[in-house]
Amino acid sequence: MVYLQFIDFLNYGEIGESGRNRFEQLNIIVERSLDNPMMILLGNGPTKGLELGKTSDGIIYYSEHLESSITYIYFRYGLIGIILFTLLFLSILRISLIVCRNLKSRLKLKVFNLSFLTWIISIPFGSIGGVFFEQPRSSFFFYLLIGIILCIKSKIKSLNHTNVKNS
Repeated sequence: MVYLQFIDFLNYGEIGESGRNRFEQLNIIVERSLDNPMMILLGNGPTKGLELGKTSDGIIYYSEHLESSITYIYFRYGLIGIILFTLLFLSILRISLIVCRNLKSRLKLKVFNLSFLTWIISIPFGSIGGVFFEQPRSSFFFYLLIGIILCIKSKIKSLNHTNVKNS
């Protein structure tokens, strides 16, 4: 669906109803946070069933209906949360690139890491349309893969350290 929205935007300059809803949600959250400076920095925390406001069409948005990761993170964790999530993402991307560079002779691990790297690069695009890391069906997979990449990095580091000692 996000792909089709991008195509419509590129071809016709139209973001569609789904895109308008996401922008409207972001506007509601930003307007709501302007009344409370602490919310700008720290967000609202884990709220359920909180009525955020109404759209121009009269649709009521509740906190659990936020459809964009950026809006969701800003609402729950504020600017500090956006900064921390961005740093986490960039750190994982950096680690994955380092692991990929150091996996010269281990083809299976390199293929796995390249797949992971491709997936990580797609996250910002997928985050426009959804909050995948907060959904139980995908968050386990997301954090599991991050853990596997960190284990591979640790193993490479220990192998490199052992090879230096033996030289």
